[in-house]
Amino acid sequence: MAQREGEKVDFRSLDTLRQELERKNAQLEAQTRWLSEIQNLSQVLGRQLELEDLLDQVAQAVQRSLGFRRVLISLYDRDHHMFIRKAQAGLSQEVFQRFKGQRVPEDYFFQFFQDEHKISNSYFINNQQGTAPKSDLKMEGQSAHRTSRYPDGTLFTPLVRTDGKLLGVMSVDGPLDGQGPDAQTIALLELFAIQATQALQNLTLPEPPRVPAKGLNILCEISREIGSFLEFDLLLERIVEVVKARLKCRQCAILLWDEEREEWTEGAPKGDSRVLLAKLAEAEGLIQQVVEKGRPVISAELSLHHKEEESSQKGGFTALLPLKVQEKLIGLLMLMSQGDTAFGDYDELFWGALSDQVSMALGNARAYQNAKQHSITDGLTKLFNHRHFQERLRDEESRSHRHHRSFSVIMLDIDFFKHYNDVCGHPTGDKILRIIAQLIKAEIRDIDILARYGGEEFAIILTETNKMGAWKVAERIRKKIGDYKFPHGQLQPQKRLTVSIGVASYPEDADNGKDLVERADEALYTAKKSGRNQVFVVGQNDEVWWG
Repeated sequence: MAQREGEKVDFRSLDTLRQELERKNAQLEAQTRWLSEIQNLSQVLGRQLELEDLLDQVAQAVQRSLGFRRVLISLYDRDHHMFIRKAQAGLSQEVFQRFKGQRVPEDYFFQFFQDEHKISNSYFINNQQGTAPKSDLKMEGQSAHRTSRYPDGTLFTPLVRTDGKLLGVMSVDGPLDGQGPDAQTIALLELFAIQATQALQNLTLPEPPRVPAKGLNILCEISREIGSFLEFDLLLERIVEVVKARLKCRQCAILLWDEEREEWTEGAPKGDSRVLLAKLAEAEGLIQQVVEKGRPVISAELSLHHKEEESSQKGGFTALLPLKVQEKLIGLLMLMSQGDTAFGDYDELFWGALSDQVSMALGNARAYQNAKQHSITDGLTKLFNHRHFQERLRDEESRSHRHHRSFSVIMLDIDFFKHYNDVCGHPTGDKILRIIAQLIKAEIRDIDILARYGGEEFAIILTETNKMGAWKVAERIRKKIGDYKFPHGQLQPQKRLTVSIGVASYPEDADNGKDLVERADEALYTAKKSGRNQVFVVGQNDEVWWG
């Protein structure tokens, strides 16, 4: 865009934009590196490796892709109640040889595997204190202003089979960037742990019959082309695209089972799911066979053609493959062959291997998705946690500055909550936190960010909302909570359970997110000091903001 004559250049905006582009580029490069490592490791673990070689490959991949100085893998000896150190990355061979094979009592690790240390499916320990403080990675009961990520800590990720049996543990420490683990890092570490667990399980299985060379080559091509996708929805589309091309089938689609509604749903919009959904009544018998047998079914009984195709393209075979994650059916891969051929030379072994391969990719993506979600979510209220709130705050600050728009922050605290807990007990107090979380959520938009900031304090980012708009939202929330009939609310000092709220807006109250939260927090403190059960807006005494 050309600069108008006499118009000043906002160098701060340009600098912010440059920094944002650099950050996004760094994230893209990191994601490319992670996906490459995961894909390469999947191929390596598919080979016939000795136990220690297999674990070494995992440890080295974790170190390269996630940037930890040290990675240790120990296997669990259940009979002797010991963990045995087996593999590492980051230590010299001389150092590792001194304690390789060292037997560590199980209690050493089990003391860390406690809910108070848990983040997603891993456990974080602060090495300086010997225990995990309630940091921003684990927000329940946390002090409102603790933001340290404790880079000197150790992250333990158990290697657990699908049946819940513990096989070992992987530990990492010494992040090269000097930062504690974030949501992405934890999710990826747990994905590597899943790959290691699957490989360990395969070592104990008898060698299966081999797929013929032609089918094996196709399976390798499919694995290579879908193995690097971790976003579940994108993976579904990629599976349909790749399988349809490699097997040269006329139609291909994925259907997913919706447990809540107890019905099949469209998996990949770009596939032929809608055609298959329309044919579900005809396919019911075959689907039941797949569900009962738990293995692929090939049939010439079902036609999946569009109606306009049926007159010109007769015949064809339909393949229905079960997609299972942790032995649980989550969907079906359905294919229609060209003409009246039964998919060439592909036999039962091939279809079983393809079903397992696609299921494993979906399992990895779902595990990554779940781990990432857990690491940004408060366990009690299911809202975003403090750390994710800070990340979204930085994003909103950058976006609002770039587009010259307002946004507001609301800080909310439950009045006399300690008194409520003392009188009614912490389990009832936890119930109150969950109720209030839902009451707040009902009063804001889907695009707004609601987080449990710590303890009984909540924080909200109202995107593209000025001070007056934020005040109106805050008042609605205050009134709704004040009118709600909470259990034992009459035992509170004010005879009901209420909240105090502080509001601040960007850019008039602060030119960055950190200061904006501090201003909103100061307003919250003023509301408390002024009698509680009220909203205080930064600058409201000046009456400037009313205009």
